[in-house]
Amino acid sequence: MPTAKSRYDLICETCGNPTGRRINHQCVECYLTSNLPSTIKNEDEPWVWANNFEPRSQFRKRTILDEATVALGRAIVDFRSKVSEDGKSVVIPLEKGRYEVPLTVEAIDKLAVRTGILGGKWLVYRVRDEIDSVWLTIARATFNRTLGTGAKVSTSEEDKAKRHVICIYTRNYLELDDVKRVRGLLKDMGFTESLCYKPDIYTYLDIYHETTSLSPCRYRE
Repeated sequence: MPTAKSRYDLICETCGNPTGRRINHQCVECYLTSNLPSTIKNEDEPWVWANNFEPRSQFRKRTILDEATVALGRAIVDFRSKVSEDGKSVVIPLEKGRYEVPLTVEAIDKLAVRTGILGGKWLVYRVRDEIDSVWLTIARATFNRTLGTGAKVSTSEEDKAKRHVICIYTRNYLELDDVKRVRGLLKDMGFTESLCYKPDIYTYLDIYHETTSLSPCRYRE
């Protein structure tokens, strides 16, 4: 994700105007218009990001985790997990042994709370001809702090099937009021189709339609 500075004496190196927020040496608008997802074909840039410039400490409770939980969380975010052959559990290899969790909503929720992997995202899909304008709408709202904690869009290199996905993040998928707040804002912005909300831990645990009978959508509205 690009880093941002929040001083008010910064200069955008593209347009030359002063700006209070700068990403990769550009103001927000120059960054967005020079990184349209349909135009990026560099395999090293599979995503374009937007964030709301809030410090991370605003969105994460500081808790001291035991060593085993830290190791478990690291293994999860390193994508080491594999769905078992019978499709009823996920196996997470550890340096010493392994951790197995049943593929149930309740078990994964407990694992998410234990490890602090609580983020999640609403998913919006659009074809290539529509993606740039749709992304600009969502990204501007994100940068203006009127949507979620962040957003990203797949680029042309990442999505060669000419269909892009936009992820609109919330800080905690178990905070249903905030999840629904963001969905309501998306609906007000014109995204009235049925949308899937997928917790990040589902992604890390390889939970997809093709890999398990558990739905990858924790919520759908």
